[in-house]
Amino acid sequence: MNRLWILLLVFIANIGFADEDSKQRQASSLLDAINAKGMLLQAQYKLQAQYTHLLKDYQIPKAKRSLEQSFREQAFNFSRKNLSWKQLEPAIIEAYCLQYSEAELAQLTAFFSSEVGRKFLMVQPQLAGSVDQLVNQQVILINNQFSYLIEEFVLQAGLTQPSITHHETGTRLAPHSRPIAPPSKPTKNITQ
Repeated sequence: MNRLWILLLVFIANIGFADEDSKQRQASSLLDAINAKGMLLQAQYKLQAQYTHLLKDYQIPKAKRSLEQSFREQAFNFSRKNLSWKQLEPAIIEAYCLQYSEAELAQLTAFFSSEVGRKFLMVQPQLAGSVDQLVNQQVILINNQFSYLIEEFVLQAGLTQPSITHHETGTRLAPHSRPIAPPSKPTKNITQ
């Protein structure tokens, strides 16, 4: 009887592992569909460009260029090693498996493998940049209006306190203004 229970437990455990393997394969398929490996490669290229940018202000004599090339190769090799698909793929697959069911992974894979899904992936970075720019323009407009309204309020209220720098944000308040309410003071943790 004990052997039967042991065999049953082993069988159930194997089903669980098979389901997990299937889910991981599905996550891997999704990562292929969204070209996650290519995204890591792009991140490596950005890091390499950043390294080059960090050196731009240095006047490297011709006699030291081979030394600089040696350090550049070390930096690029370090970035390739630590941002490689081989190293990160298992952790990325696990992250996707934690967030999505196998059915959801299959649906996402189907979408991103479709023509519209591939188009979404292709245009999304540029679209996100455009949307960010649009939102940032509106934020600037709104902040300017806030400043104007605060200045008008301060003027109409007859407040004459000189401008101060807000201690938490480091932003300067409008001339002849003061905060509507005093800055909050840190509170002590009662449980200490």
